Amino acid sequence: MSVVNTSRVALNIARQRLLSAVYDHHRMADGTPSSGFVYRTVERRTLKSVAHDLEPERIELYDQPELDPGAVRVTGPFEVMSLGRYATEDWKGYVAANGDGGKLEDYVAVISRLYRPDASLQDSGGILHAVEESEQGALGISVGPISGRVTARQVHDAARDAAASGMSEVHILGWAFEANLGEVTKRLEEELDVTIRLVMIRPDSLAEGLKVTDPESLFSPFALPDVEIVEQGDGRFAVTLNGVAVFDRKHKTTEFKAADSGYVAAWYLDEDYDGDCFVDCQMFFDFKKKPAIERTLGIEVDPEEWTLRLTSDPFKPGKYRRMAVKVVDVYGNESTVVRDLA
Repeated sequence: MSVVNTSRVALNIARQRLLSAVYDHHRMADGTPSSGFVYRTVERRTLKSVAHDLEPERIELYDQPELDPGAVRVTGPFEVMSLGRYATEDWKGYVAANGDGGKLEDYVAVISRLYRPDASLQDSGGILHAVEESEQGALGISVGPISGRVTARQVHDAARDAAASGMSEVHILGWAFEANLGEVTKRLEEELDVTIRLVMIRPDSLAEGLKVTDPESLFSPFALPDVEIVEQGDGRFAVTLNGVAVFDRKHKTTEFKAADSGYVAAWYLDEDYDGDCFVDCQMFFDFKKKPAIERTLGIEVDPEEWTLRLTSDPFKPGKYRRMAVKVVDVYGNESTVVRDLA
């Protein structure tokens, strides 16, 4: 049986290694891949060729294509696709809470009680799944789907239902979130005077046999990157990453970290975001350890090339006139912010 690590940390490390690696380049018959490789050849002498003084036969070794030492080959375009928790069969309904084992069949009830043990479940069938009463007032809880992302529609409906019920705050829990929720959340908070909190559910929260001693350790605030867009004056734009909020699971605190603080592992820019598929047009990494590219190529690279760049290269707006920035922190958490290019 093979075991493959498909966590966010592993995916980002693999992406970084692919982009920084150098590969062997093989000779082509006429310089194009369609022409085929040039293979190493050897002479084959037979008794007949020796007896008749014939030229030895040339044999191509098809398992030994010739290398081109004067060429440098790097990775080509590739896609990183992740389904997340898109298979409900992954969850068997078992959770051990407070040290006591038990079978809890309802997914929404499990998540709601893990998040707020004293919350009252709502049986109305609405988008608000639980309510927690306190001296500060009522707190609404909405749980995102196990097989998809929290959408702008869910945030919109949950916020309006909370406001209509007299609640001043609503928490929306999810495994993944649509990229444009930052703008949606900000607009709804101003319009409805309701505080909206987006909360990430830890990927292994529903693992079979999981013993939950501290429910807060299963959830972390969903933080959006802080970016600044600067118009270059020639119709092009550049993006500067100022920082991102990072959740420290050990101390259970969320703090804003500057982009140059060492907490940002990488960030990516989609210059023309279509609202669905994030395309890495520009990528920036904080190399904690220099790749072996200098030794491999026998060249010297400016040390600043291995540090995290905070400002992108200038780019022109595309068809959608919208850009997106995805940030990966040192804990493997991803967050994405979308901005319109006016």
